Amino acid sequence: VEHESVEILIDKLAELEPSDPMYAANFTVLAEYVDHHVKEEEKEMFPKVRKLKDLDLDELGDEMQARKDDLLGQLGEVEDETLIADEAEKETALKRGGSQESSRRPRAAK
Repeated sequence: VEHESVEILIDKLAELEPSDPMYAANFTVLAEYVDHHVKEEEKEMFPKVRKLKDLDLDELGDEMQARKDDLLGQLGEVEDETLIADEAEKETALKRGGSQESSRRPRAAK
């Protein structure tokens, strides 16, 4: 439920302009949810995991690092695609005699 709530809030933020009063409200709630979730995992879940006898924490750490690297790589690909799309849009606008600035908001990474 917490993960789904965070995803919904991130989607809402992606649709709002930072100047919208609801942006700050949604961001504050998102920050509170994430803070609560992290504290819950650190204080409740991690101690339980450490007590498991048949769990190799080093192996789990390696798997988590590999997943993090994969996600960061995907994020980099999305950012690269966004940068390419933005540059193409600017070039098209310049050819048409328009502004160099993109009229679109930056895309939010998920």
